[in-house]
This record gives sequence, structure tokens and C-alpha cells, in this order.
Amino acid sequence: MTAARRPSLAPVHSRARAVVGAALALAALAAFVMIPLALWAWRGMPLPSTWEPARWMTLARRGYLHPDVLPNVLAALIWAMWAQVALALLRESAARLGRGASATRTTLLPSVIQHLAGSWIASLSILLSLAAGRTAVVATSLDIHLADSAGGVTQTVAAPAAVPPDGSEAGLAGPATRPVTDGTGPAGTVDRRHVVAPGENLWIIVDDEYPDLEPADLPAAVAGVFETNRGVTDPHGRVLRDPKLINPGMELRLPAFTAGHHPGAIDQNDRNDQTDGSDRADGMPRDVAPTPSEPPPSPAPPQPAAETPGQDARDSSTSSPGSTSFQERGVAPAPHPSPAPTPSTDPGEQSGIPTPATVTPAIPQPSPAGPAAHHGHPAASPEAEAEEKGEGEPAVSPVTWIGGAGLLATTIVGLWAARRRRRDNTVTPSQHIPAPDQVTADLHAALLDADDPDLLDRLDAALHSIGAAHDGQPDGPSPQILLVHPDQSIEVFLHPDGAHTLPPPWEPGPDPRLWNLPATETPASDPAYAPICPALIQLGTTPTGAAVFADLEALGSLGIDTSPVDSDQLADLGRAILAAIVASPWAGLTTVRTVGLNPHAFTGEERVQATDDVVELTEQARSDAAALDAALRQGGYRSTLNARIAEPGEEFDPTIALLTSLPDTDVTRAAVVDLAAAAGSGRRGLAVVLPAEPGIPTSWTLRPNPDHASGGLWRLDPLGVTLIPTGLTDTDHAALGALIVDAETPPVDLPPDPPAETPEPFVPPPWEVMVRLLGPVDVTSRDGRTAPQDETRERTNEVLAWLVTHRHGTRIDLESALWPRGATPKTLANALSRVRRLLANLVGPEAQDWLPRFDRTTLTLDRRVVSDLEILQALLRHAMDQRDHRETAITTLHEALDLIRGVPAGYPWLDAQMGSILTTTPVNAAILLAEHQLATGDVSGVLATTARGLELLPAHTTLFALRMRAHAAAGDTAAVKAEYRSYLRAEKAEPLWDGDTDRELEALHHNLTHRGQVASA
Repeated sequence: MTAARRPSLAPVHSRARAVVGAALALAALAAFVMIPLALWAWRGMPLPSTWEPARWMTLARRGYLHPDVLPNVLAALIWAMWAQVALALLRESAARLGRGASATRTTLLPSVIQHLAGSWIASLSILLSLAAGRTAVVATSLDIHLADSAGGVTQTVAAPAAVPPDGSEAGLAGPATRPVTDGTGPAGTVDRRHVVAPGENLWIIVDDEYPDLEPADLPAAVAGVFETNRGVTDPHGRVLRDPKLINPGMELRLPAFTAGHHPGAIDQNDRNDQTDGSDRADGMPRDVAPTPSEPPPSPAPPQPAAETPGQDARDSSTSSPGSTSFQERGVAPAPHPSPAPTPSTDPGEQSGIPTPATVTPAIPQPSPAGPAAHHGHPAASPEAEAEEKGEGEPAVSPVTWIGGAGLLATTIVGLWAARRRRRDNTVTPSQHIPAPDQVTADLHAALLDADDPDLLDRLDAALHSIGAAHDGQPDGPSPQILLVHPDQSIEVFLHPDGAHTLPPPWEPGPDPRLWNLPATETPASDPAYAPICPALIQLGTTPTGAAVFADLEALGSLGIDTSPVDSDQLADLGRAILAAIVASPWAGLTTVRTVGLNPHAFTGEERVQATDDVVELTEQARSDAAALDAALRQGGYRSTLNARIAEPGEEFDPTIALLTSLPDTDVTRAAVVDLAAAAGSGRRGLAVVLPAEPGIPTSWTLRPNPDHASGGLWRLDPLGVTLIPTGLTDTDHAALGALIVDAETPPVDLPPDPPAETPEPFVPPPWEVMVRLLGPVDVTSRDGRTAPQDETRERTNEVLAWLVTHRHGTRIDLESALWPRGATPKTLANALSRVRRLLANLVGPEAQDWLPRFDRTTLTLDRRVVSDLEILQALLRHAMDQRDHRETAITTLHEALDLIRGVPAGYPWLDAQMGSILTTTPVNAAILLAEHQLATGDVSGVLATTARGLELLPAHTTLFALRMRAHAAAGDTAAVKAEYRSYLRAEKAEPLWDGDTDRELEALHHNLTHRGQVASA
């Protein structure tokens, strides 16, 4: 820093002040000693054993954020900082003992750390002096430093983990020196110049260069320096556009802030590059207002944490933050809902259950966007992000929430597949389906990779077994919270107002309301029961990997107490709840009334009713609840669950009121209070999810865990379960909406090509190796040879399948598709080497060159390697060209159908990108062949051909229409009726069947059977 340094504090004249300062230093030293012990217990070795940056980068490109990334990076940074402080303390101690003076400055350590070490050692000297009975108090300064040299040199303060955006390692070197030059500003003031060194940021620079500033003035000064230098470039041409992104080598002009000239009030003439109207009235630019993510200007005493309304400090002995099992706690909440949080009440106290203190810390909270997705980090500008990623690398898809939302991923996959099949059942040969965009395909592949149908089936069986306990009971058990552990054991927490007994194989827990389903037991379930929990959602995942599910209707009301520094948390959780209800296989008639959310593609869902008015929403939701409550009273049912079990043919689905905007008037607040009161203790057809506000009663509350806020952990009270909530950002929600829309994109009509004038046989391309995708994936040569099964890996076949369907793909694309959780370069190299060996075994040594070894940009596979899908598409085009030459077309289509060997391959990346093409193309070939066979009177041929197509799409309307026409042509009216009944059964088996049948096929059935009856008469 310059010769004009921040003046040191005045000498300490009071013994009491000296004692306090020394005591604080000792406390800091004690904390310093505890840091390595805590880190060792938390992450192990100083460099965590799970440190795999290459694998993490691969995962990030695919859209996954490995759960070890953030804790390991944080641990490494803390170790590095601790080591620097330790080195500084050793140097300072040696200097004090050796020559009785402070240690000299070194470029190996940041000046801030050297000051801190000097301050601690000096304070320790004070305490030792006082303990020895000395009457003189040693004067010391909290800003000990050596005078700067006369050359006007400024010392850099290097941030431990800063790396220059250009990728160089300059940021890892020690602090550099830089000249400070003078310049004349536009107003005649003398401005100084500062060349940015590696590791610096604007806060450090301003703090060093303006030592006389008060801490309150520092944010405005940062804004002023930024605005003065907006548009400055570094030696590589990168432009300063963001105060949080400055690059080494930028030469900054430091304006002279004179007396009376507030640092934030930079004159218009002092700005290098102005934006149109981007500044606030107070002189602070909108985009550079101090945010919690910006580094503090200097070490400051911690501010007292803001206490969440209604929460006092409590003994957490019975509910440790790390506990993730009901039985570990041995406690249960009271049977009645607790009132709303107020400054003088506590939910745990009112319910009789000790709960941990829930004080909201005054620090940024992570976003509930998944177990590893966090907000609060400085956002890079698009230019900087592009430079860091490099050209040619795919953008990271917004799918970080998937890892902690297994059930939501599974239900979204099920919903998408059902809608896609419903669309594909209507595709004809004169149509084609547009390919999804890359972002949508990547999201779909990630969802397929996370798809866990076993979790869905086990959870469904567990719920149905609970429903069976309602037989013969007027008020059976109602689940409120379920935990599904990684070993597939399930814990359930029952509603206080229902029965507390479950049938075997459920086992009782330590509390009457806690029951456990062992991982080795599978309960019997009766599919005749209606879904017992249509409002079941996944709230999140515990740190140990257990999925936390909640029946919103059984909870009654859930207040979400978000951090004031992140207002998006409430909306993130609301979007996840909305998506979970829409995609749920159990919530067929559940209505979601929401305010404050954009439903995106879910707008057209009849179950989603969005409104902009809180009062209107509360009135509608209360009306729904009143109607359902009247029906329950009429039937004598104490809960909707009991009514659903007893009356499976009637509707008793609940209404979910989802409020993600804070009530801002007395009228809206009163309406919300009434709505929460109407939900009561749950089980009566109304659930309310709303912001946790003082004066609004809620039965349950989800709030950031004050003990682990920095780790993204939340707590569900009054039960006290610690979890990482499942949340969707608006970008995630929009991406899911686009995925659902893609599944329903209607096929596009193809313009017909003119038919061929003369019959011409099909001439296949000159291929030597075929990768077969229309069935189990394998590889065959032109003469029918296949590689020995014991010498071929399934992964090798998949790699070759990817190469043949991505002629211009890159190595990064291949890795992201086949190894979404990351692969080492050696793994990728071995996989490509095995592909070359496979080709050589089938064709000869020359085939090893069909996949270049040094293809740095794309993995270009030789055209002599083809897929059966490519051949089938070529055959289909030839048959359509030869449609006027029936014999040629039939021969071509028979050859096409010979390629179909079963259900196409189901790799996640392949299904996401080409799933519809792999099914509709063979079906279109069957349709064309059956039409020619019908025209020639080949009834048995029509039935055999359409049967091949129905193996892929069992409810395809055109295939059934051809079969019915074939039976009618043979005069078999009974077979026409039987065929139509078969179609009705297949249609009913479709997941999204809504009771309506295809009107055109119904009309065809009527015409064919009526004509047959007339002919018979």
C-alpha cells in the first residue's frame, strides 16, 4: 500500500481496554487452534481424499454439481488460509523473540494476514505483561506494518483462491509490486493510477488506496471507482463491466475524493463509460450495489444474528442438526398445530417438544435448488463465462436440482413418456416429429439417468399398505412425513388425529406415531385402493441421503420461513411443489391454486389455477374446502383419506393453495390468516403453503437451519428433521415446461415428393459395419459376423452407437452423454480404443483408422459404419418414392421390416434425443407395407405386418384401423368388433387415458360393423 497508510489506533491508555483486546486476541488464537481439528473431523486430510477437480468439471458440463465440490473446495480454501496465518504467526513470533520487533514484510503472505498475526502476538505480549505484574501497558496497534519504501510501491493483497480469468497461473504467485502513477482528472483533480495485480478485487484496492475512508463509505467508494473505470480493458482486451470481475493488468484511475465530495457521488465527467439511466438516485449504480456476496472491506466484528420471529435459543440436545432419522430423535410433535411464529412464542415450546434454536443468521442463504445448487456467489458476466469455458464446450444445463429430487425426476419422466407415446400413437408416414433442441434433450437425458421407478413402486406399495389399515376403521392412520432411506427402509410419521397402528410388516418405533418398514420387507398392496396421498411431494433430502416426503393435505398448513437476503427461496420451493403435484401419478384430480408463480407449460393443466390476487385465491380455495367438507360430513367421514378408501368411485382430492408472495396489505393478510385457519390440522381437503409470517398460524414450518445455514441445510419443525430442500429456479421451471411441451409437439406434415416414373430396386449405401439400434444393441459386419460376446463390452457398443448417431460430436459431448457423472481421460481413451479393436475384428486392421486417433475437435466416424436406423430411413424413403410401383415398394418394405428386432435401445441419451424416431420410423414402415398388402387383398399379411408395429406402439390408431379394414375386407364382422375391443383395452392401458376414445376409430368401427351387418342381411 502507499506511503499514506491508514493511521494506527492511538496507544492504549486504559488497562481495561488492554485486557479486553488481549482477551479477544486469545479467543481468536483459540479459534485458530480449533480450526484444523474441526477440518480434520469434517473432511479428513488437509487436501480432501475425494479431491477430483477433473471429474467435477466433467459433471458440471453435464449439468451435475457433485455434492463433494462445495465442501471440498471450502475445506481446501480454509486449509490454505489457515496455513498462511500459521506461517505469519511463526514469522511474527520468531521476530519478536529474536530481535524484539515485528517481522518484516514478505510478498509470500497477504498484508492483511501479516497485520492480523502481528496484532495477535502483540496482544499476547500485553496479556503476558499484565500477568507478570508490569505497571506499564505496552502500546500496540491493530494495524502493525512496516513503512513503505520511498519508491512509492504498493503491496498487493492476494486472495487465496483467485485465478486470473485468462487461465494463467499468475494468481498463484506471490503478491507483485506495482507503480502508482499520477494523472490529471477532468476536473483538474490529480488522480492516481493502480494496475490490478492477480488476486485483487475492488474492495481490497479501495480499502488500501483510501485508508481514511470510514467503513460506511467503502461501498460507495467501490461504486465510484468502478463507475470511473467502467469500460477499461486488460492486456487481453477483456472489458470491465462488473465490479466483481476485474482482471490482472487493468489500469484503474483512482479519483481524488476531496472533502465534502462523497465517494459515491462521482461527477458525470469522471466516468469513463456511462450507461443510459443505470444509476440510482443515491449515486450508486444499480448493478454495483453492495450485496452479501461481495467480500467485506476489512475484518469486522460479527454482527448479531437476526432472530427469526417466534424463536428463542433452545437446548438442541434432543434434536441435533445432523439427525436424519425419526428414531434417532425419539421425540414427536404435539398432536395439535402450533400457532404462528410470534416474537414471544416458540413452536417447539408450545408443542411440548424441545427443538433447536432457530435463529436466522445474517449471512447469505443457499438457494433450495438442490443439494448442491447455491445462490450468493458473484455472477460472472456472459463474456467472462465464455472465456472461462472456452469455445466449443457445451453450456451447463440447469439440472443441478435433479440429484436431490429423485421422485420428482421419476414422475416427470413418467409424465413425459406418457405424453410422448400419446403423440406417437397418431403419427403417420406422411409426417415427421421435430427433433428436440439440445438443452431439452440434455435435461431429458439427465432425468432419465436419475429415474428411479423402484423408489416410486416401493413408496406406492407402502402408501397402499397404510390405506389397507382403514378397512373396518372409521378413522384410520394418515401419514404426514415419510423418510425413504438409501437402503430402501421407510419411516413414517402419522397424523395425531388418526389411528396409530399399521399392519405388518410395519414395525413400531419408539413413539406411537413412528413406524418403520424394514428394507427387506415388501408390504402387500391392493391396487384397487385409490391413491391415499394425492398431495404427497418430496420436500428434500437429508444430509445422509434419505428422501423426505410430506403429505401436504395431512400437514394442513406449511409456512416457509425464508432468509431475508434471498427472496427467491420461497418461489423456488413453490415451483418444485407445483411441478411435483402436476407430475404426480397420485394427484389425478388434485387442484393447485397459486399466486405469485408463473406456471409456464403447466398453465394449460386443469389442475393448475393461477391467479394474481391473494384475496381471490383464498376465496376460491375456501370454497373448494367448504364443498368437500360438506361431502365428508354427509358421508360421515372424518378425513378425505378415509373417504377415498371407502368410496373409490367418488372424488375427494384436496385443493393446494400455494402462496409465494408476501401479504402486503391488511386485507390480504387477513385473507391469508383465514385461509390458514381453514386448513386447520389437515386431512379435510385443503392444504396451504405460504410464507411464514408473524401472526399467521401454521401447523408446520420449513426454515433455514441456523446451525448449518452456510451448508444449505433447512429444518422442518416441529419435527426437527434437517434436510436440503428441493427447489426449482424459474429457469429450471421453464426448462421443465419446455420439456413437457416438446413431448406434445404435434407431428409436421411432409410435402409429398413426386413418385418415381420407373420401378427401381433399392441400392443400399456401401456399408461394412452396422450398429443395430432397433432392438438390443449389437454390431455386425456386412457378411453377418459379430464380435465374440466375451470380447465385447456393452459400453463399447454404446460408444459406437453414440458415434454413429453423432457424426460431428466432440469428445466432451461423448463424455457428457455416456458418463454424466464424469470420466477420466484414460476411461475415454480406453473406450475409443476398444471401438477401434471391435471394428478391426469385424473388418480388418484397416478399420482402426475409421475412427481417427488425433481428431481434436470432432469424433468423425467413417461412413462405412452405419446404423440400422439409417438403412431403415433410406428404405422408407425409397418405398415412398416407389409408391406407384407396388411390387417394388412391397419388396423394399419387407426388407425394412426385417431390420426390426424388438423394442429399440433404451440408453438415456438415445431415448432423449431419438426416442420417438426409433419407434415411429419402424411403425411407419409397417403402416406403408400394410396399406400395400390391403390393396392387394393380402389379409394375413396385413395382420402380421401390423402386429410387428403394435409391438412398439400398442395403441397406434392407424395400425388398428388397418387391421379392422382387413377383417372387414374378409367379411369377418365379429373380428372387426374384437379388434376394436382390443384397441379399447390398449387405449385404457395408456397412462394418460382420460376415458375418451379416438373418435375417428370409433366412427370407422361403426361403419365397418354396420356395413357387415347389411351385407349379411
